[in-house]
This record gives sequence, C-alpha cells and structure tokens, in this order.
Amino acid sequence: MKDYLLFEVKAFFSQKKILGILALWFFISLGLLGQILFLDEGNHEEELYNELNDTRIVLRTVENYYRESENEVTLADNLYKQQGLIASKYNGILFDQDDWFYDAGMDLANLRLEASDYPDEKVPPSLFPRADLSEREKLEYQVKKEKELVVRRDSKNLYDYSVKLLSFYGSVAFLFALFLSSDVGLRDLAHPSLVKNYPMKRNTRLFIQTGTHALGGTISLLLLTTLSFILAQTFWGSSDWLWPVAYYGQSSYQTIPLVNYLFLFIGFLFVLILHTSLFSYLMNQLFKNQYVTLMIGALIYSLGFILPSTQSWMSWLPLPYYHLDNVLTGFFAESVHPAIFVGRGILTLLIWGIIFLFISLRLINPSRGKEKKNAEN
Repeated sequence: MKDYLLFEVKAFFSQKKILGILALWFFISLGLLGQILFLDEGNHEEELYNELNDTRIVLRTVENYYRESENEVTLADNLYKQQGLIASKYNGILFDQDDWFYDAGMDLANLRLEASDYPDEKVPPSLFPRADLSEREKLEYQVKKEKELVVRRDSKNLYDYSVKLLSFYGSVAFLFALFLSSDVGLRDLAHPSLVKNYPMKRNTRLFIQTGTHALGGTISLLLLTTLSFILAQTFWGSSDWLWPVAYYGQSSYQTIPLVNYLFLFIGFLFVLILHTSLFSYLMNQLFKNQYVTLMIGALIYSLGFILPSTQSWMSWLPLPYYHLDNVLTGFFAESVHPAIFVGRGILTLLIWGIIFLFISLRLINPSRGKEKKNAEN
C-alpha cells in the first residue's frame, strides 16, 4: 500500500494540469499583491471622498419617498444622514481620531441596514451595500474600537490583503477543486487489465486516489498561500494576524482573529476539495470522460448564482457551499436562508461526499450475486 500511495502522490504532482493550476493560484496571489502595492487601490480617504460625492449627486436627483406613515424617514433623509456620517469617518482619518471613525462607521452601517425597505432607486451600490457587508463592517468596527486598533488609511497592509485574497479564493475554490480532481479514477478505467491484476482492492485505490487529490491539493494551495503571505509580510510586517475578521456563524455574525479565520478557511477548503474529488470520481465512473465531469461541475457551480429557493431544505444541499465566500460572508444567509452557515456547510459537504462514495463503491464492486453468476458461467 505504501508503494501505491507514493505512486499516486508522484502521479498527482507530475501532471502538467496540476502544476498549471497551482501556478495560477500563486500568480493570482502575486497579482493582488502588486495591485495593492502599485495601483494605489483601496485608498480609504479617496473611497470616502467618492461616497460623499455620490450622496451629493443622488440628492440632486432623487425624489423624497414617503411610505404609508409620514412620520417615517424618507430616502432623502437617509442620504442626508449618511452624508454627515461619511464626513465624520473622513475627518476621523484626516485628524487621526480613531473613535470618530469607528463610531461613525457603526452608525453608518446601522443606517444602511435600516434602508433595506426603501424602493429600488438609482443610487450607487456604495451608499446602499448588501446587508451582509454592513453587518460585518459594523461588528468589525465595534471590535476594533474595543481593542483600540489604529485606523488604516489604505489597503497596504497584511490584514486587508489577506481578507481580499481569501475572499477571491473563496469565490473560485470549487472551480480549482474541480480542475484538480477532474481526472481522478480515469487511469483505472484506461487500464482495466492492469488494475484487475494489481494486488489491491479497488475500494482501497478509490480511498487513496481521492485522498491524495484532497490532501495534495489542500496542502499545495496552503503552502502557496502561505508563501504569498510571507511575501506580503516583507512589505508590511506581521502584526495584523490578531485583527478581527467577521464571518457568518450559526444564526449570527461573529469575529475571530485573522489567523483563526485562515485556519477556518483552510478547513472548509479541505472538505470542499475532498467532496469535489468524490464527486469527480463518481462522474468519471458514470461518463468516463473528464470533460463531461468538468461541464457538469461548472453547470452545478453556476446554479449557485441563481439560487431560487428560500426554504430551509436548501441548506442541506451542497450547491450553496460550492461558493465558500458567499457562505462565510453571510450573503447566502441574507439572500437565501439563514440556516446556510459554515458549520452546516462542512457537515453537508461531508454527508454528500459519503453519498457519492457509496454510489461509487456500488459501481466499482458488482454484487456478490452477479459475481457468483459470472463464475458459474
């Protein structure tokens, strides 16, 4: 078994496809690092200044909208209040007053959450962001204020870089996992005579092949991500690992240190890659073609953008959890169902992975009745 395991590991890392995928993952990390370093993106002062301009422009065009009760605030009232709070955040950065910035930021997030019932007016998304963005921003401001963390003027720091990088990877992780595992099990199908005479059960080979893809893929991506963080630390230092990151837990938003969030992300990623490896193995047993497996996987992934149901049973399907970022940020909890969170995601992916495994075992192992009948013939 040890020799076969080493053979599978060597075969996994010798594939040009695997090396290309890992190289792409690393170059994306470098690309984001270069974007933050050299393109001056993520300048918070500039972002706040642009938001102030957006409120001025919108207030010139939007009509006051009164709901059934005239005592309720209008959209214009909301925008006027936003304008004042944005200005307070801007002054907080300008005059190095962290409390001004955090207090105004929390009030602004609450104000934007209150505006969720307003009609769909033509206003910039920056003024009325998604509810999950405001929820996480409010909680992070609260914790940062409690810890007396200094407000950053831009995204040129390890904390912002790490959060942006993990957010992007979370949105495409399933596609990476699908490409990594798209050919798992096909080698056995291409050489059935060798497989038949090999002194190892097909069940054992299934476990080793899918396990190699899951562990090999996760460890490789973790090492490449760690290398990108080390490069980032050479520019900005390593003091940001304890800064709070908000994510959606069970029924509520929570904060954990950045280093813990990284471990949570890696754990979720490993379960996703294992699940995807079992899915790909099953598809390859059914269709015997990795391109069909890729097409089916990509189709299922795309359905996550149009999740139609708000029923609780959606949280027990693997479909939402192919979009790690939307689960961790709480976007699916706000837009689909609040039962969609990371803990249930890990459990659901494991359950469906076991289902894929059971079906695959049935496919590669004919029943005893059939074997007996074949022996008699």
